[in-house]
Amino acid sequence: MHMPSVLVVEDDPDLSELIQDLFAQVGWEVHAERNGHAALRSLRKSKPDVLVTDCMMPQMGGRELIERVRAMPELRQLPVILMSGADSLLEGMDDPKPLTLRKPFDPEKLVDMARGALHRH
Repeated sequence: MHMPSVLVVEDDPDLSELIQDLFAQVGWEVHAERNGHAALRSLRKSKPDVLVTDCMMPQMGGRELIERVRAMPELRQLPVILMSGADSLLEGMDDPKPLTLRKPFDPEKLVDMARGALHRH
């Protein structure tokens, strides 16, 4: 049976660890990066089933990361969850639009969103 995988891109070490633990506890393979540049390098090596990214990060934020991922034909349809403390982050983003999760978030909701995105994909 295929173990689902997730790439977590979050610059806050404590929050990154929390998210990684959440997915590990439900049996997902978890990889993590601290910024968009590192995430792109990781995505070129292996394709996760779901990408979970923070919006506001140094070097390359979540919006730019998603735009670059959508420009890669092999990753265009990758399910993405964009976490942010602000609303209205999707204006001008191309389809397929990422799912959004407002911080602070319910950890169970994040896992449920990822499962739903995986099943729809």
